[in-house]
Amino acid sequence: MTNFITRTISAIVFATIVISFILINQWTLMLLMGIIMIGCLTEFYKISAPMLKKDILKGHMYRNIELIISSAIYVIISMTIFHIIPTQYLFGIPVLISTIFTIELFIHSKRPFRNIGINLISLYYIVMPMSIIHLAAQIGEGYSGAVILGILFLIWANDSGAYIIGSLIGRTKLIPHVSPNKTIEGSIGGGLLTFLVAFLVIYFLPKLEWFKSVSYIKPFVWYMIALGVFIFASTGDLIESLLKRSLNIKDSGSILPGHGGFLDRFDAFLYVAPIIIAIIKIFN
Repeated sequence: MTNFITRTISAIVFATIVISFILINQWTLMLLMGIIMIGCLTEFYKISAPMLKKDILKGHMYRNIELIISSAIYVIISMTIFHIIPTQYLFGIPVLISTIFTIELFIHSKRPFRNIGINLISLYYIVMPMSIIHLAAQIGEGYSGAVILGILFLIWANDSGAYIIGSLIGRTKLIPHVSPNKTIEGSIGGGLLTFLVAFLVIYFLPKLEWFKSVSYIKPFVWYMIALGVFIFASTGDLIESLLKRSLNIKDSGSILPGHGGFLDRFDAFLYVAPIIIAIIKIFN
């Protein structure tokens, strides 16, 4: 019960901050997603440190260089999406990525494939989703964070429904060797709540002044997004559990009381964000 209260209070505070930053303008959205990205990257390199074994100094160097490269890529993509800088700057991204390979020539690494792989995974797994999600704020006329909030509401509904129903009646383990606490009953409960929230997003949220732009997404597309969240958000959660279990780690961090770290909180979002953007761009 105590853990549930802690999770609820921290979730309310966190959600309030996130909603406020997303609704204000594109600069606060970029700042918010940038902070979350840096938090996720920091935790990613922290939990992957055991793979570097004795190369602790190299581990710190990789983390610092990767944070610089990732931040630069994030800024370029985000500012291009919001038409703050011309699209020509996107051609600088392959140059930045090539730096990851070039570094291996000068540090006398015995495992260059491993080191390059860790860095490229972080770019695909964390930086790309945090960057392209800004596309959802450019639907309609001008900036609107309402669509991103609608997406987050669906992800939060799936997570909350799975947690509550799983805690109450969960019996059948989903994938016990990866996450022993996740159940099929919880997963179904999360899916049902996700579709309920999708219904509310479609028919009630546009009535609020700040959320009118959610109507730019067609109703059947919102239900497709809900289906994508139901299937792939849980998959993203399980994948992060798989990564942590392979390193004998319970939580990626402790920044959010009752929720763990940034990666623990945004594992579903990171995995499902590119899929949602693809659904919107293809079917809307």
